[in-house]
Amino acid sequence: MSSSIRMAGDDVIELMIDDRAKRADLAAWLQGSEDWLEVVAAADRIAVQVDVSKMSLKDAKSRLQDAADQVIQVGRETIYKPLIIPVCYGGAFGPDLALISEQAGMSQNAIIDMHSKGSHVVDHIDPGTVQITKAGREPDMIN
Repeated sequence: MSSSIRMAGDDVIELMIDDRAKRADLAAWLQGSEDWLEVVAAADRIAVQVDVSKMSLKDAKSRLQDAADQVIQVGRETIYKPLIIPVCYGGAFGPDLALISEQAGMSQNAIIDMHSKGSHVVDHIDPGTVQITKAGREPDMIN
């Protein structure tokens, strides 16, 4: 994505993007992140406000450019590069694994094997409810 980043204030960074569709898609994606205090899509740019007490402006510029690089425009369709999420089981990562194993009448290894087979396309992750929506399916609850 062709873009240029510049400071627009003490805590505001602007990313110039001429393509309206790319700008709108990227703004929507950025608004879903907790990295920014505010995200505004303007006529030819996106402006983000940074909480400088939590992130340096150098890091913020880098994160903004990385985010812009993640959005690929193919014709009229926006494609996001895959995000690989490692999954850990048991202990602090899954203290409920033993309970689920007991309730399901399956070994913990059998549950892990069943859960980790194949790959999954996730359309939406709602961190408030830890709910995911897989492509074309009703949401599954994950604990």
